[in-house]
Amino acid sequence: MNYLVVFLVISVAIGCLESVANGANILIYSGSIGGSHLASASFLGKELVRRGHRVTFLVSVEQAHEAGDPRYAESTFILHNVSSSHGDIASKITHLAAMSFNIGQTQATYRLYEWGVRQTVEHCRCILHDSMEDLRKAELDLVIFDMSLGQCAAVVAAKLGVKYMGLVLLATPPLVTHLSMGNPFLPSIMPLSMSGLPHSMTFAQRVRNMLSWMISQGVLAPRYIREMNKMLREAGISKERFPDVLRNTELVLSSTHPAVDYPLHRTPNIISVGGLSARPAQALEKDLEDFVQSSGDHGLVIFTLGSYLSVVIPDIVRVFVDVFAEVEQKVVWHIDDSAFDIYNITMPRHNKTRLLIYHGGNNGLYEAMYHGVPLVVMPLMTDGLDTATRVLERGIGQVIDVTVNFNKEAILQCIREVIHNNTYRERAVRLSEILRDQKAQPVEMAANWVEHVMSYGGGYLRPATHSLRRRDPDLLHDWCDPVVKEAPQKKRFSREDQNASKEVLDKTLVVEEAKVRTLYETLMAELAGEDLGGLAGGDDKAKEDPRRSLTSSARWRSYNIIKGYQSLQYS
Repeated sequence: MNYLVVFLVISVAIGCLESVANGANILIYSGSIGGSHLASASFLGKELVRRGHRVTFLVSVEQAHEAGDPRYAESTFILHNVSSSHGDIASKITHLAAMSFNIGQTQATYRLYEWGVRQTVEHCRCILHDSMEDLRKAELDLVIFDMSLGQCAAVVAAKLGVKYMGLVLLATPPLVTHLSMGNPFLPSIMPLSMSGLPHSMTFAQRVRNMLSWMISQGVLAPRYIREMNKMLREAGISKERFPDVLRNTELVLSSTHPAVDYPLHRTPNIISVGGLSARPAQALEKDLEDFVQSSGDHGLVIFTLGSYLSVVIPDIVRVFVDVFAEVEQKVVWHIDDSAFDIYNITMPRHNKTRLLIYHGGNNGLYEAMYHGVPLVVMPLMTDGLDTATRVLERGIGQVIDVTVNFNKEAILQCIREVIHNNTYRERAVRLSEILRDQKAQPVEMAANWVEHVMSYGGGYLRPATHSLRRRDPDLLHDWCDPVVKEAPQKKRFSREDQNASKEVLDKTLVVEEAKVRTLYETLMAELAGEDLGGLAGGDDKAKEDPRRSLTSSARWRSYNIIKGYQSLQYS
């Protein structure tokens, strides 16, 4: 009997060891641009490898040099061809960043978006044409893809018939994250990604956010979707549309945390794991350690513009050379791809780092907050605008607006204000304590969810809104669905469309029929050019116009009705 027990114990132990040894085959794709997105994904990959899984990174041939990085020592790579070189990508991003000084950050971001969409489509075509055989041989169990730059991997996973999950590495999850996961997007309280809008928006900012949302939904997204639908047909997935492929994502890991990000509603299939790259500091090389210690009581200032923007831009170099000549602190200036990890210097045990000056990337934000270091943000484009807004709202630093005050005096003022005013550091330290007050590191939580998805999937986390059509979450369903189903699908918004929609409403609305009709006619009049400022809350004119005395909830219902009708023109 004892021998039988011993045999069973040994068998179970061997089974456990085999389970670890025969871990899952996981593919990670962060887009062909790489940079900080690939660096963030590498931390998750390293944790998965530590747990016994086999991780493969899908990268372009121009990123083959990454295979020699120690972070990927235990991972494998599958390379795909590209139509443009890594040097071309870095040059383009640097060029657009330099243009932001003249045309503004928003315009530079828009141009980068258009160029990035073309790059994504071209790279996806290369992957589907050249790399599918290698991907089949990898016998993948799961695909993890970047929701902003690596959506092609969702197409690959759909073609291979394996599970896939998303990874958001931006300061604000892009709109596609909300639409794909069934998370209702409310433009009145949820700033669009890369908009730079604050948490508590003014009325004018909400209008701007709404208009940006409508343009994104009605103009920008359809172009991209058409190209990706064409790609699906080329890949032999003719029965699927690209939005449907994204909606089959099991769940999304978002590198955000409510202590730093805005505390907004999110459905259970969007998991916050803010700070994937944040980790306890490691020992520095001796020469760098000696340099840090030589800073004395004045401490250290770190200056970096990230993976691509650190390529020298002459205008930036000239100004900051003059600035750093007048600061009392020692300066570590990260230019191009330095051999050492820039954020390791922000170690609390050193107590030397006084400030991080950087472009506003999400990795740098969480690295700095993890170590309690205040910031001076110089946003040039993309999510740097969102990070800058958060830094100001959280009171953890200052912002340099390159279109207004990019000069030595203004930059020196920001640096000295943050260094000598302890309030900024105190707030950063408080955020650091909140981020560290977790039972597991963010990368460990992310790995837990990856293993959970491989075991159980993420379908049970999907909300009811996930099964609705793309435009439906923006409607008041019990009143407005008939409008969407029966109203004529016109390309132009004409008076005939308004009358047809009104007739449908008259037939279908029973509850509060008179009130709703009055609101609807009022909103139609506004579209025809009449003034309806009362809908924004002009209670002082309620006596003149009884329509203005309607409750705020009725206004909200009417807003949803008209928003649902407007979506017909963008579908």
